[in-house]
Amino acid sequence: MSSDFIPSQAEVALTNKIFEKCDPQKLGIITGDTAVDVFNGTKLSGATLGAVWAIAGGEGNGFLTRKGVSIALRLMGHAQRGDQVSEALISKRE
Repeated sequence: MSSDFIPSQAEVALTNKIFEKCDPQKLGIITGDTAVDVFNGTKLSGATLGAVWAIAGGEGNGFLTRKGVSIALRLMGHAQRGDQVSEALISKRE
């Protein structure tokens, strides 16, 4: 389903800001430790953030690509509005 994901302009802009700050080596990934630091600011529960990571992290390789960060941002936005995090939300724009 994430292959159908098309980030909004706002998601792209925020993803670019996150990568500018958190990927100084320009590797194109955000590690799990870095993501925890960034995403803890959402005030979502650990369980919710774990569900977001499980969906956005895709292959379970311990990092997020730009696409994964954009998906995580979308899922966290939905969670902040009270939606239950699920893969179905990937294609649901705000």
